[in-house]
Amino acid sequence: MRRTPSKRLMNSLVAVLGMTVLGQIFSSFVNLEVLLFGIKLYGDQAIAYQIIWSLFAIGISFIILRKVRLGVLLSTAFFLYNVLAIATSNFIWFRVLILSPILVFGLVLSIAVLFSELTPHNRFNYTS
Repeated sequence: MRRTPSKRLMNSLVAVLGMTVLGQIFSSFVNLEVLLFGIKLYGDQAIAYQIIWSLFAIGISFIILRKVRLGVLLSTAFFLYNVLAIATSNFIWFRVLILSPILVFGLVLSIAVLFSELTPHNRFNYTS
C-alpha cells in the first residue's frame, strides 16, 4: 500500500500557494510594475506576468490534490524560481539580499512534502 504525505503538509502547501496568489493579486492592484530577474516590467506586461503567475500557482494547487508527486515537484520548482527571481532582482536593484518569507516558507514546506513523498515509509516495520 502506497502512503501519501501527511494531509496536513499537503493542505498547508496548498494554503501557502493560495496566500501567494492573494498577495500577488493585491500587489497587482497597488503597483503596476514587476521586477523579474532585474528587469522591470510595467503596465500591461506586469499585469500579464502576474496573471500567468497566479494561474500557474492555482493550477499547481489543483495538481497537488490530484497527483501528489507531480504537484509537489511543480510547487518546489515554482517556489525555487520565485525565491531566485526575488533574490536576484533585489540584489541587482538594491544591492541587498532580501527574501520573501512566505516564498521561502513555501519552498521549505514543498521540499519537506517532497522528501515525505519520496522516502519509503515502511522501511522500519517492526510488527511481529
